[in-house]
Amino acid sequence: MKKWIRWQGLIAFGGFCLVISIAWFLLIDSFIVSVIERYGSEALGAKVEVQRANLSLFPLGLELEELACTNPDEPMKNAVEIGNATMSLDLPSLLVRKVIINTMQMTGVRLNTQRKTSGAIPGKKSPPKKSNDTPGKTFSMPAFDTPDVKEILAREQLDSIKLAETFQKDIKAEQDNWKKRLTELPDENKLKGYETRIKNLKSSSRGLGGILGATKDIQIIQKDLDNDLTRIKDAQTLLDTNLSSYQKRIDAIAKAPAKDFERLKEKYTFSSQGLGNMTNLLIGPKAENYLTKTIFWYEKLSPLLEGGAASNKDRQPENIRGKGVFIHFDENKPLPEFLVRHLQTEIITDSGTFSGKISNITNQQQILGSPLEFNFTGQNLKKIEALTLAGVLDHIDPHSSQDTISLAVTGQKTDTVVLSDNKSLPLAMEQSTANITIRASLQQRNLNAAFDVVLKPVKLTTSESPESGAVIQAFADALSEISKLSIWGSATGTLDDYDIKLSSDLDESMKNVVSKAFTKQAKKFEDELRKAVVAKTSGAIGQSQNELGNFDAISKELTTRLNLGSTLTTGGRF
Repeated sequence: MKKWIRWQGLIAFGGFCLVISIAWFLLIDSFIVSVIERYGSEALGAKVEVQRANLSLFPLGLELEELACTNPDEPMKNAVEIGNATMSLDLPSLLVRKVIINTMQMTGVRLNTQRKTSGAIPGKKSPPKKSNDTPGKTFSMPAFDTPDVKEILAREQLDSIKLAETFQKDIKAEQDNWKKRLTELPDENKLKGYETRIKNLKSSSRGLGGILGATKDIQIIQKDLDNDLTRIKDAQTLLDTNLSSYQKRIDAIAKAPAKDFERLKEKYTFSSQGLGNMTNLLIGPKAENYLTKTIFWYEKLSPLLEGGAASNKDRQPENIRGKGVFIHFDENKPLPEFLVRHLQTEIITDSGTFSGKISNITNQQQILGSPLEFNFTGQNLKKIEALTLAGVLDHIDPHSSQDTISLAVTGQKTDTVVLSDNKSLPLAMEQSTANITIRASLQQRNLNAAFDVVLKPVKLTTSESPESGAVIQAFADALSEISKLSIWGSATGTLDDYDIKLSSDLDESMKNVVSKAFTKQAKKFEDELRKAVVAKTSGAIGQSQNELGNFDAISKELTTRLNLGSTLTTGGRF
């Protein structure tokens, strides 16, 4: 060899590498933007847009600027907008088609921002819009004026009347059944026929053989008569049992008006029970609206933690001829296809900036074996002194998920809140400061949450009209003296069917103050209601008792037939 190096080939190779390198640095960022926008939009169902991407090789990392993810339900809004996102990537994992982000930092994060153009994907039908509000949930002030008894009975169904009508229907069917049964039982003519048959046998003149034959015939007649009497006795026993059962129903119907009265009294009078539940009346609808919104967003985001793991667990890879398949072999330290180990972020809101950390972000927790954990804090915000939000979302086993969350808010300034727009007593709570503590856990879809709220100073304002009665005036005076309010409660059940229970120190104070003012008014209403219920139900109850009396004729008929048959057996006819 005359030359160890062919300079022409080396120069050509170097030029080729230079061209590739230049193309790489010029095009790779645009390629990354295109990939993120394409696959992100497909996964989200709405446009995902990235203004600029910057890939670094040493160390391997990626920086994204102006990332916007459209809200699929509201294409003119971004669900999240990120000013800058910087991340470090794990190269060995990337070589085996896994995106493992060791650290990630996001700044300039804003939620629910307005878009200038629609983020809907052309040609893709928008999903039906789901509302996260519960319509029509507002506070309704209990009626302090004496309700109109006639109006109440006109719109309310009384259980006593329903019981009486059902009884009359049943008793009518039973009467028809017994009338039919009487025709099937031995009647007076058939029973007297036994006596005629016996007389005919005795009057017939026969020899010794005839007498013996007559004795056998008499025994047959005796057996037939006993069978008929047994049928009549069984029928009478059954009738007595049925009448006893119907009499118990009559007794229950007779007591039903008293129960109707108690039910209507509790519903239409501001009883001590209602007064002891003022917190539910005032705060309940608003608490339910907040919880409904929280559940709405949880159900929207929680499927992202599982990524269809439950449905894909046992699915075999599809073997497409000529293309092959990707087979996942067991790994010593298995990792999911996508994972953000540690994320630091700052979320900008109207109240200020919240900083937070999130760990183990993946849609394959069952592979990672660790739950998602998050912690957000905020200090010296516009209307909040301090806020801490922390939680664990454990979906390692999708069939036995366990999520926990805790929220602590200190010094939150509240605006004026309208608690009641009832014309008889409008009620509002002016600006106050609240300390809030919330603790919640969710196992599968079973919710268990508790919270405490302390408001001070508190100023509840009312504007009762001059025509307001003594009860409303006493109520307004008591509210104006309250300077501090403690509220506590719980929410239990499933995400589809939950029960909210609320209490506060307002309940007992309202009960003691107002109960004296309405006692006399309530007593008058109760007397009128009791008389009206009795008057409305007396006719139906009396008719039910009369219907039961119609069975007397049937009972007498059975007794007559039984006595007639017994006379034949005991009167020496045989």
